[in-house]
Amino acid sequence: MSERLLIEAAGLRVVYRDAVALEDISFAVHEGERIAVVGPNGAGKSTLFNALTGLKALQAGWLSLHPVNGTPLRIAFLPQKPSLDWGFPLTVLDAVTLGLELKLPKREAKQAASDALELVHLSDLSKRRINELSGGQQQRVLIARAIAIKADVLLMDEPLVGLDQPSREDVFAVLDTLRERRIPVLVALHDLNLATERFPRALLLNRRLIADGTPEDIFSTENLTRTYGSHLHVVTTDQGSVLVSDTCCGGRH
Repeated sequence: MSERLLIEAAGLRVVYRDAVALEDISFAVHEGERIAVVGPNGAGKSTLFNALTGLKALQAGWLSLHPVNGTPLRIAFLPQKPSLDWGFPLTVLDAVTLGLELKLPKREAKQAASDALELVHLSDLSKRRINELSGGQQQRVLIARAIAIKADVLLMDEPLVGLDQPSREDVFAVLDTLRERRIPVLVALHDLNLATERFPRALLLNRRLIADGTPEDIFSTENLTRTYGSHLHVVTTDQGSVLVSDTCCGGRH
Protein backbone atom coordinates (compact mmCIF):
# COMPACT_ATOMS: atom_id res chain seq x y z
CA MET A 1 0.00 0.00 0.00
CA SER A 2 1.40 3.38 -0.99
CA GLU A 3 2.07 5.99 1.67
CA ARG A 4 -0.46 8.80 2.01
CA LEU A 5 0.48 12.09 0.35
CA LEU A 6 0.55 14.95 2.85
CA ILE A 7 2.31 17.89 1.17
CA GLU A 8 2.61 18.89 -2.48
CA ALA A 9 4.65 21.91 -3.56
CA ALA A 10 5.06 23.07 -7.15
CA GLY A 11 7.03 26.02 -8.51
CA LEU A 12 7.36 27.78 -5.15
CA ARG A 13 8.88 31.25 -5.32
CA VAL A 14 9.60 33.34 -2.22
CA VAL A 15 11.05 36.85 -2.14
CA TYR A 16 12.65 38.17 1.03
CA ARG A 17 13.86 41.75 1.38
CA ASP A 18 13.58 42.32 -2.38
CA ALA A 19 15.78 39.29 -3.14
CA VAL A 20 14.68 35.90 -4.43
CA ALA A 21 15.10 33.44 -1.56
CA LEU A 22 13.52 30.43 -3.28
CA GLU A 23 12.79 29.83 -6.94
CA ASP A 24 10.88 27.03 -8.71
CA ILE A 25 10.80 24.56 -5.78
CA SER A 26 8.75 21.41 -6.38
CA PHE A 27 8.54 18.28 -4.23
CA ALA A 28 6.12 16.10 -2.26
CA VAL A 29 6.08 14.62 1.25
CA HIS A 30 4.43 11.34 2.17
CA GLU A 31 3.66 9.95 5.62
CA GLY A 32 6.52 8.24 7.43
CA GLU A 33 9.32 9.89 5.44
CA ARG A 34 12.55 11.20 6.99
CA ILE A 35 14.04 13.84 4.71
CA ALA A 36 17.30 15.79 5.04
CA VAL A 37 17.18 19.30 3.56
CA VAL A 38 20.81 20.03 2.75
CA GLY A 39 22.53 23.19 1.56
CA PRO A 40 24.95 25.97 2.56
CA ASN A 41 24.11 28.95 4.75
CA GLY A 42 21.70 31.23 2.92
CA ALA A 43 20.43 28.43 0.68
CA GLY A 44 16.83 28.98 1.76
CA LYS A 45 16.32 26.02 4.10
CA SER A 46 14.69 28.09 6.85
CA THR A 47 12.73 30.06 4.25
CA LEU A 48 11.37 26.82 2.84
CA PHE A 49 10.14 25.72 6.26
CA ASN A 50 8.58 29.13 6.84
CA ALA A 51 6.81 28.87 3.48
CA LEU A 52 5.45 25.41 4.31
CA THR A 53 3.97 26.75 7.56
CA GLY A 54 2.58 29.91 6.00
CA LEU A 55 5.01 32.23 7.81
CA LYS A 56 6.42 33.39 4.46
CA ALA A 57 4.15 34.34 1.58
CA LEU A 58 4.50 32.73 -1.85
CA GLN A 59 5.03 34.99 -4.86
CA ALA A 60 4.49 32.11 -7.29
CA GLY A 61 3.67 28.43 -7.35
CA TRP A 62 1.22 26.51 -5.21
CA LEU A 63 1.26 24.52 -1.99
CA SER A 64 -1.27 21.82 -1.14
CA LEU A 65 -1.60 20.49 2.41
CA HIS A 66 -3.75 17.37 2.42
CA PRO A 67 -6.14 16.81 5.35
CA VAL A 68 -5.61 13.84 7.66
CA ASN A 69 -8.76 11.98 8.69
CA GLY A 70 -10.85 14.94 7.66
CA THR A 71 -8.94 17.54 9.70
CA PRO A 72 -6.52 20.18 8.35
CA LEU A 73 -2.87 19.12 8.20
CA ARG A 74 -0.99 20.16 11.33
CA ILE A 75 2.65 21.13 10.76
CA ALA A 76 4.98 21.74 13.72
CA PHE A 77 8.09 23.86 13.07
CA LEU A 78 11.11 23.72 15.41
CA PRO A 79 13.25 26.74 14.40
CA GLN A 80 16.91 27.23 15.28
CA LYS A 81 15.89 29.76 17.92
CA PRO A 82 12.69 28.42 19.51
CA SER A 83 10.29 30.79 21.21
CA LEU A 84 10.53 28.83 24.46
CA ASP A 85 12.61 30.72 27.03
CA TRP A 86 14.94 28.10 28.52
CA GLY A 87 15.76 30.39 31.42
CA PHE A 88 12.15 30.59 32.55
CA PRO A 89 11.45 28.52 35.69
CA LEU A 90 9.13 25.99 34.02
CA THR A 91 9.11 22.27 34.66
CA VAL A 92 9.47 19.94 31.70
CA LEU A 93 5.81 18.93 32.00
CA ASP A 94 4.67 22.56 32.15
CA ALA A 95 6.77 23.42 29.08
CA VAL A 96 5.07 20.71 27.03
CA THR A 97 1.61 21.60 28.41
CA LEU A 98 2.12 25.31 27.61
CA GLY A 99 -0.48 26.35 25.05
CA LEU A 100 -2.39 23.06 25.15
CA GLU A 101 -4.71 24.37 27.87
CA LEU A 102 -6.02 26.94 25.41
CA LYS A 103 -7.41 24.07 23.31
CA LEU A 104 -8.07 21.30 25.84
CA PRO A 105 -9.42 21.00 29.38
CA LYS A 106 -6.60 21.14 31.92
CA ARG A 107 -6.70 17.43 32.76
CA GLU A 108 -6.65 16.40 29.08
CA ALA A 109 -3.80 18.83 28.36
CA LYS A 110 -1.70 17.37 31.19
CA GLN A 111 -2.41 13.84 29.95
CA ALA A 112 -1.46 14.71 26.36
CA ALA A 113 1.79 16.27 27.61
CA SER A 114 2.57 13.25 29.80
CA ASP A 115 1.95 10.87 26.89
CA ALA A 116 4.25 12.93 24.66
CA LEU A 117 7.03 12.94 27.27
CA GLU A 118 6.79 9.17 27.50
CA LEU A 119 7.27 8.88 23.74
CA VAL A 120 10.44 10.99 23.85
CA HIS A 121 11.74 9.15 26.92
CA LEU A 122 11.59 12.13 29.29
CA SER A 123 8.89 11.01 31.73
CA ASP A 124 11.44 10.66 34.52
CA LEU A 125 12.41 14.33 34.06
CA SER A 126 8.88 15.75 33.97
CA LYS A 127 9.36 17.70 37.21
CA ARG A 128 12.83 19.00 36.39
CA ARG A 129 13.30 22.66 35.48
CA ILE A 130 13.93 23.20 31.77
CA ASN A 131 17.04 25.31 32.51
CA GLU A 132 18.64 22.18 33.98
CA LEU A 133 18.36 20.15 30.77
CA SER A 134 21.08 19.26 28.31
CA GLY A 135 20.86 20.38 24.68
CA GLY A 136 19.63 16.96 23.57
CA GLN A 137 16.98 16.89 26.28
CA GLN A 138 15.80 20.35 25.24
CA GLN A 139 15.37 19.12 21.66
CA ARG A 140 13.29 16.21 22.93
CA VAL A 141 11.10 18.64 24.91
CA LEU A 142 10.44 20.56 21.68
CA ILE A 143 9.57 17.35 19.86
CA ALA A 144 7.27 16.40 22.74
CA ARG A 145 5.44 19.72 22.30
CA ALA A 146 4.88 18.85 18.63
CA ILE A 147 3.61 15.37 19.54
CA ALA A 148 1.29 16.79 22.20
CA ILE A 149 -0.46 19.03 19.67
CA LYS A 150 -0.81 15.96 17.41
CA ALA A 151 1.35 17.34 14.61
CA ASP A 152 1.09 15.43 11.32
CA VAL A 153 4.42 16.75 9.97
CA LEU A 154 7.52 17.94 11.83
CA LEU A 155 10.03 20.48 10.45
CA MET A 156 13.36 20.80 12.32
CA ASP A 157 15.87 23.55 11.50
CA GLU A 158 19.46 22.46 12.38
CA PRO A 159 18.35 20.58 15.53
CA LEU A 160 21.65 18.73 15.99
CA VAL A 161 24.01 21.72 16.11
CA GLY A 162 26.06 21.71 19.30
CA LEU A 163 24.89 18.27 20.45
CA ASP A 164 27.34 15.55 21.43
CA GLN A 165 27.02 12.08 19.93
CA PRO A 166 24.93 10.55 22.76
CA SER A 167 22.48 13.46 22.55
CA ARG A 168 22.27 13.07 18.78
CA GLU A 169 21.49 9.39 19.22
CA ASP A 170 18.73 10.28 21.69
CA VAL A 171 17.16 12.60 19.11
CA PHE A 172 17.38 9.98 16.37
CA ALA A 173 15.77 7.41 18.68
CA VAL A 174 12.80 9.78 18.95
CA LEU A 175 12.76 10.29 15.17
CA ASP A 176 12.61 6.50 14.80
CA THR A 177 9.54 6.52 17.04
CA LEU A 178 7.94 9.21 14.88
CA ARG A 179 8.63 7.14 11.77
CA GLU A 180 6.85 4.19 13.38
CA ARG A 181 3.88 6.50 13.96
CA ARG A 182 4.03 7.53 10.24
CA ILE A 183 4.86 11.17 11.08
CA PRO A 184 7.18 12.59 8.40
CA VAL A 185 10.13 14.70 9.53
CA LEU A 186 12.10 17.21 7.44
CA VAL A 187 15.44 18.17 8.99
CA ALA A 188 17.68 21.02 7.77
CA LEU A 189 21.32 19.91 7.90
CA HIS A 190 24.85 20.85 6.87
CA ASP A 191 26.41 17.46 7.55
CA LEU A 192 26.41 15.41 4.34
CA ASN A 193 27.81 12.32 6.05
CA LEU A 194 24.96 12.40 8.57
CA ALA A 195 22.44 12.86 5.78
CA THR A 196 23.87 9.83 3.97
CA GLU A 197 23.97 7.62 7.06
CA ARG A 198 20.64 8.46 8.68
CA PHE A 199 18.24 9.74 6.00
CA PRO A 200 16.66 7.68 3.22
CA ARG A 201 15.92 10.83 1.21
CA ALA A 202 17.53 14.24 0.79
CA LEU A 203 16.75 17.53 -0.91
CA LEU A 204 19.81 19.45 -2.15
CA LEU A 205 18.88 23.11 -1.97
CA ASN A 206 20.49 26.37 -2.97
CA ARG A 207 17.59 28.73 -3.65
CA ARG A 208 16.57 26.20 -6.30
CA LEU A 209 16.03 22.50 -5.76
CA ILE A 210 19.23 20.99 -7.17
CA ALA A 211 18.30 17.35 -6.61
CA ASP A 212 15.80 15.13 -4.78
CA GLY A 213 16.42 11.46 -4.04
CA THR A 214 18.48 9.08 -1.96
CA PRO A 215 21.75 10.63 -0.73
CA GLU A 216 23.71 7.87 -2.46
CA ASP A 217 22.15 8.82 -5.79
CA ILE A 218 22.17 12.62 -5.62
CA PHE A 219 25.36 13.47 -3.70
CA SER A 220 27.42 13.49 -6.88
CA THR A 221 30.30 15.86 -7.54
CA GLU A 222 28.20 17.72 -10.09
CA ASN A 223 25.20 18.20 -7.80
CA LEU A 224 27.31 19.17 -4.79
CA THR A 225 29.24 21.70 -6.85
CA ARG A 226 25.97 23.21 -8.08
CA THR A 227 24.74 23.36 -4.47
CA TYR A 228 27.81 24.72 -2.71
CA GLY A 229 29.50 26.61 -5.56
CA SER A 230 32.69 28.44 -4.60
CA HIS A 231 32.37 27.24 -0.99
CA LEU A 232 33.03 23.66 -2.03
CA HIS A 233 36.22 21.65 -2.09
CA VAL A 234 35.77 18.18 -3.55
CA VAL A 235 38.23 15.30 -3.42
CA THR A 236 37.29 12.07 -5.19
CA THR A 237 38.95 8.92 -3.84
CA ASP A 238 39.92 5.81 -5.81
CA GLN A 239 36.72 4.21 -4.53
CA GLY A 240 34.66 7.00 -6.04
CA SER A 241 33.46 8.54 -2.77
CA VAL A 242 33.31 12.32 -2.49
CA LEU A 243 34.59 14.30 0.49
CA VAL A 244 33.11 17.76 0.79
CA SER A 245 34.45 20.76 2.68
CA ASP A 246 31.97 23.61 3.00
CA THR A 247 34.40 26.46 3.72
CA CYS A 248 31.58 28.91 4.44
CA CYS A 249 30.65 26.91 7.50
CA GLY A 250 34.08 26.05 8.80
CA GLY A 251 33.85 22.29 8.66
CA ARG A 252 34.37 19.16 6.66
CA HIS A 253 31.20 17.26 5.83
